[in-house]
Amino acid sequence: MENDFHDAFRYRARSPLPTVDGFLFIELSTQPIPYHIAYCYAGVVDPELCHMLARQSCRIACMAKDVTRGRLPRSKLRRFVTPQCSARLLTMSDLIGRDADQAGGQLGLPVIPQMVSGMMITPERIESAVHLTVGVDHHWVNLSMRYIGSRWLCDMAGGGWAQA
Repeated sequence: MENDFHDAFRYRARSPLPTVDGFLFIELSTQPIPYHIAYCYAGVVDPELCHMLARQSCRIACMAKDVTRGRLPRSKLRRFVTPQCSARLLTMSDLIGRDADQAGGQLGLPVIPQMVSGMMITPERIESAVHLTVGVDHHWVNLSMRYIGSRWLCDMAGGGWAQA
């Protein structure tokens, strides 16, 4: 028994997590957007899947930011997020005092993605942080997406909405 305890804390050689790196090309950005996705489970991740997940994370983060700014109606996010996530975004919009569904949207500067960093927790879950700029202000959006049925849906969006 005591030997098992010591085996659990025995030194193991450190090895970096496997990663997939690449670039997204998005129309509003003047330069390619780097993405970095690591995974912490045994197995191999398809680079095309990582590219698709980085693109989807970027899209959802930009749309979620626009929803909370009152620039986009919440209904535009319906096919990308779970109902619980949509309700949380509405609550955040209410706390901030903006909702495009009632206000008709406010014009303003566009959301420009700068970087996507993600971690595949399991083959069916990824958590990511997306760095965005709105004008000269820097913002971070945290997302959690799950593979539900045959699609990847965001079940949590929020976290670091404050300026960097």
